[in-house]
Parts: sequence; C-alpha cells; structure tokens
Amino acid sequence: MSHSELFLKPNAEELGFITEIFKIRHFRILIQKKQQYIEGPAADPFIIAKAKVINGCVVTQEKETENAAQIPNVCKHFEIPCVNLERFMEKENWTF
Repeated sequence: MSHSELFLKPNAEELGFITEIFKIRHFRILIQKKQQYIEGPAADPFIIAKAKVINGCVVTQEKETENAAQIPNVCKHFEIPCVNLERFMEKENWTF
C-alpha cells in the first residue's frame, strides 16, 4: 500500500533542496535503505525538504546515530529542527 494520496507533490524549492541533500554522498543512502524494505519512493528526503522550505520541524522516531544517514543526522547537518513524537507533543502542550 503506497498511500500516495497522503503526499503532496514537491515544489521547485523542495526539489532543489533534495538536490542539496544528495550532494552529500553519505546521505544518498536515505533512498537506498528504504527501497531495500519497500517498493516505491522513499519519503524521508521529501519530508526533510518540506520542513526546510516551510521552516518546520521533522517529527521522527529515528534516533541520531554517529556517521549514519538517519533523518535526525540529515536535519542536524542542515540545521532543521527535528524531534521525536514525545517531544513534539510536549512542545505543542498536548495533554491526555
């Protein structure tokens, strides 16, 4: 199941930033690692690019790992805010 209807088409600025991500050879693994597990496009670089363009924050359960091509590593490199779900809920003052 691709759920492609959930994803917006990237605009030119986002596509340009994705190019910047992949200029760093190490971050090209973002696509390769996802395609090992699923068929179809990997969303990670598009989500990161959207956050960069709208000055947003990426929410992920991935953890930053030294020398890895994880979402938090890419966000840190490009100075894009990135938090886990629990931290996001705290920042947004969600209560249950």
